Amino acid sequence: MNKPIQKMAVRITVVAVVILAWELVPRMAQLSPVVLPPFSSAVEVLWERALDGSLWQGLLASLSLLVRGVGLGILIAIVMTAACFIIPGGREVLQTLVGLFNPLPAIAILPLALLWFGFSERSMILVIVFSVVWAMSLNAYAGFSTIRPVLVDVGRNLGLRGPRLIASIYFPAALPHLLSGLRIGWAFAWRTAVAAELVYGAAGGKGGIGWQIYLDRSEFNTGGVFAGLLTIVLVGLLVEYGILNTIESRTVKRWGMVS
Repeated sequence: MNKPIQKMAVRITVVAVVILAWELVPRMAQLSPVVLPPFSSAVEVLWERALDGSLWQGLLASLSLLVRGVGLGILIAIVMTAACFIIPGGREVLQTLVGLFNPLPAIAILPLALLWFGFSERSMILVIVFSVVWAMSLNAYAGFSTIRPVLVDVGRNLGLRGPRLIASIYFPAALPHLLSGLRIGWAFAWRTAVAAELVYGAAGGKGGIGWQIYLDRSEFNTGGVFAGLLTIVLVGLLVEYGILNTIESRTVKRWGMVS
């Protein structure tokens, strides 16, 4: 058995064991569905919501905000990092900013965002952008810093300066680090978006998956809460293995930049 198949078999086995334990423990221990419903109950709720459309409405609300926030965060991070490699002393500025703001949980600025923008989508997008921009900047900085000076010299000898040098030399060479930053930034953003919806949705009367989880919790619908958690996990797996892995395999892996 080759290594990829072996790894996949281990992962499937672990997931199967978790699902089996989740299904059997509540039944054997005769736990109340409010405490811990079986796996099948959560799947049943998830299926019902998929059929009546509420699942897709919640996903659309969450993902529309997420895509805009992540896209804007990536753009800001790359432009900011590129500028710091062009402007003298810019690297120290970026390192200081990342050191100040990267440890700060993005959800902590939600009250400030609500004060600035009220109960609007801009508040949510600001929080998502904040969750992405520092992790992405850190990885972009690491990628730009590892580029061999000879490559930069070649670019300059060809007449490349400023943004053209960044786009033609720095960006392609740093792509593995940028993809790594995208993975980290996406994970931070997805968690932050759901957490913010729990607060923003409760206060503003709207939201996506996080808001639905809040409603289920208030109604003691534990099966619905777990259905929401399953949705979060499934979306995360889809993005990780269906989108990010595909991008990686068709770019840096195909080009031999990573093993």
